Amino acid sequence: MAHPQNLQRNIIGVNMLNIESAPEFTLPDSALQQPVAWAQVTGLISLREFIAFHGTDRTREAFGILPEEAMEPVKKVDELTDQELMETVCARLRIGTDENSRIAIVDQGNWSIDEIIEQVREGISSGPRILEADRRNIGLLESLIEAGKLTGPGEPKPLRPDFPF
Repeated sequence: MAHPQNLQRNIIGVNMLNIESAPEFTLPDSALQQPVAWAQVTGLISLREFIAFHGTDRTREAFGILPEEAMEPVKKVDELTDQELMETVCARLRIGTDENSRIAIVDQGNWSIDEIIEQVREGISSGPRILEADRRNIGLLESLIEAGKLTGPGEPKPLRPDFPF
C-alpha cells in the first residue's frame, strides 16, 4: 500500500499538470503582505518575497517586484519543517481577522481565531485539517506563481475569443 504522504504528492503532481491550462488569477496588491513562506535566515516571509525569489519575470513585473528583493533563498511549502508550517499557518490565520472573528467548520463547530490557532499548535480537534488545507492552499498559490498565472490588479487581460471564427 502506498504511503499516504507519497499518494498525496502524486495526487498534487497530477493536479499541477492542469495548472498550465488554468486561467489567470488577479490578486490585489494587499495580498502581497500575506505570510506564505519561510526564508533560511529571516524566517516567515510574505508573498511578495516569495514572488521575488520564485516568480516568473511576468509575475514579478505584474506586481512591480524586482528579483533583487529576494535577499535569501526561500523555501516552498513542501520544504517547510512541521514547526515552520505551523508558524506560517498561525500567522495567516491572524491576517485580516479581528478578535471577534469566528471560523465555522461543518460538523465540527465554530471557534475564535485564538481557539483555532491553539488547535493548530496543539494538533487537536480541527487543527490538523486546517494545517493541511492551508498547506494545499499555499502549494496551489506557489504553482500559480511559478506558472505565471497571477496578475496584479492593474494588468489588462488579453482579449481571447472563446469561439471559433
